[in-house]
Amino acid sequence: MSRARDRASADLNGQEFILDADADTSISADTDDQIDIKIAGADDFQFTANTFTAQSGSTIAAQALTATTITASDAVTIQTADNDTQLTLISTDADANVAPTLDLTRDSSSPADDDFIGRIRFRGENDASEVINYAAINAVIKDVTDGTEDGRLDIRTFVAGTERSRILINETETVFNEDSVDVDFRIESNAKSHALFVDADNDSVLVAGSDVSVAVTNEADDFIIGSTSKSIGGMTIANSSTGYGSINFSDATSGNGRIAAYIAYDHNNDEWVFGGQGQGNTLFKIHDNGRWEQFGCNTTSQALHIKNDGNNTNRKGMIVQCGTDDNSGTNTAISFDDGDGSGQGSITFSGGTVTYGAFTAHHEISLPNADKTNGYDYGTLVDIDQIYYAKNRNGTEQSRGIRYLVKKSSSAYSKKILGAYCGDMSEQADKDIYYTEDDKIKNKIPSDKKVGDLLREAGTYKGNLHQAGVLGDGHVICNGEKGCLIFSTC
Repeated sequence: MSRARDRASADLNGQEFILDADADTSISADTDDQIDIKIAGADDFQFTANTFTAQSGSTIAAQALTATTITASDAVTIQTADNDTQLTLISTDADANVAPTLDLTRDSSSPADDDFIGRIRFRGENDASEVINYAAINAVIKDVTDGTEDGRLDIRTFVAGTERSRILINETETVFNEDSVDVDFRIESNAKSHALFVDADNDSVLVAGSDVSVAVTNEADDFIIGSTSKSIGGMTIANSSTGYGSINFSDATSGNGRIAAYIAYDHNNDEWVFGGQGQGNTLFKIHDNGRWEQFGCNTTSQALHIKNDGNNTNRKGMIVQCGTDDNSGTNTAISFDDGDGSGQGSITFSGGTVTYGAFTAHHEISLPNADKTNGYDYGTLVDIDQIYYAKNRNGTEQSRGIRYLVKKSSSAYSKKILGAYCGDMSEQADKDIYYTEDDKIKNKIPSDKKVGDLLREAGTYKGNLHQAGVLGDGHVICNGEKGCLIFSTC
């Protein structure tokens, strides 16, 4: 073929146009309305009406371009007949900035709240050859206001034939299962398959377990910890050494009902605290030494009812274990106070003898300072030296709280004799009195005082309280010359 001149034309009539010396690069149009480009013997590119095709194994490269924009008037489809990656974004920049970047931009001239701005769909066919969006990611504008923009991202999947929201991220919350589908939520740790588990069917939350049947349905199945397969399990509430950890029971959204009852541990005082009465008041405490203390009981029935009903003599009531191991000294089993907290008497035992006043009347006594620490031998006769009255917590004298200051009887036929010494009552002796939680509940603490502050000092007979036994039934007891007891009837 001769060299083409300006404005010249050539008719190849479908023949191949050879471009290089070894005849393996050419342009041909042997198919009607189709141009094929062959390079190095391979069919690389093809032109047909309105279509340019890069054949399999060929690449279209845009090199040394600062910006490239492809504008399509219609949808663009990348289609292959194999499982290779259809689209790859590659950045060869060596700096630390973000790249490559894929932007989905909705360039609206009138953006508005609740506009959809992008969607990625994962599609496939069902067994009826219908195209289904098996999974999708939706993005929505929730607020277009400059400076307060909000967005929403919704991850969705098909569940039982219907598209459902699985994870919804919006301007106020992140929601799992917004459409309330019966699908469980599970977080797995290194060793636990159900470290956190939400049982959708039973509306229960479980930690380190998955079996809701361990709880009583509809009573205690809202929150479950552990499983029957574990030998050791539990829950820890951590606080500082001066902190306060609690479990609260609420039946209201405001006021005292928010703490209808509670169980707490006071780390500062090392004591358990139990509260209730609908106002969160302290009911009783268990101190670190094991002592139980009750507060705020105000009832016309018994404050304590121990019941072991079986219509049989083997149903026992209560055991009080206290005092010395060899039963020496005076051991106080039960003490009795009046409503103001002032001591009224006690049940004691010593050397195998339980003293509770079935025949012998017991009187509270105080001894001379020289004798108050060690007391007297059991049964020692004592004379009345003078009398005084026990006081209420507020310092007023008890009308029937007579007490005797006594000393060891030293003369025969003494008419001052009260009775026989029984033992020490130091646990019930007068002590300095401090404001308590019970005072706080009853509003008896002045505004300038607090729980633990001194209410009043014990006074003259602080720590000096003992007990003497006196024969009752109208008899007066005297001591004879040789220690004989002489009775007369009043």
